[in-house]
Amino acid sequence: MKHAVGCRTQLMLYALLCASTLATGACADVGLPTSPSSASSAASAAPAGPSSSSPLATLQVTKTCDPIQPLCTVQSASPGSPIPVGTVANYTGPYLEKRTSSAVVLERSDGSTATGHCTLNHVTGLGRCIFTGGTGALAGFHASLEVTSNFAADPVTYTWRGTYHFAMK
Repeated sequence: MKHAVGCRTQLMLYALLCASTLATGACADVGLPTSPSSASSAASAAPAGPSSSSPLATLQVTKTCDPIQPLCTVQSASPGSPIPVGTVANYTGPYLEKRTSSAVVLERSDGSTATGHCTLNHVTGLGRCIFTGGTGALAGFHASLEVTSNFAADPVTYTWRGTYHFAMK
């Protein structure tokens, strides 16, 4: 149990770090410094010149979730969304508990995937998803999405709203 709490804490710290860097459009391959000197040298080693990321764009999707299985399917998406209708979200952590914190893998119909982590409080209906990479058409996908739900009235429908970009390598 102690190991699980430590891993969860480490994952939440990474998610918070990624969310803060995403706000500035720089969430590509976030490296965690091991000492104060490496943090300053990492900042000074950043390349100058053109951005290595696409511009931030907005995203909104509505998904419905299976009441028993840990998966959801996108039912509507904003125009041009990299997460189109029919995309499936597969969750690996506890599902439908009072507070859910889970790894998630998005899978589009073309086989492209994105990996991230979502948290949701089923009492308030509020949460957050952070995506930090992917494959195929979702390679380099980074997103910070607010999760909303009216869980008491409609326990299967959720909305994701936020920003995303693609980090170029």
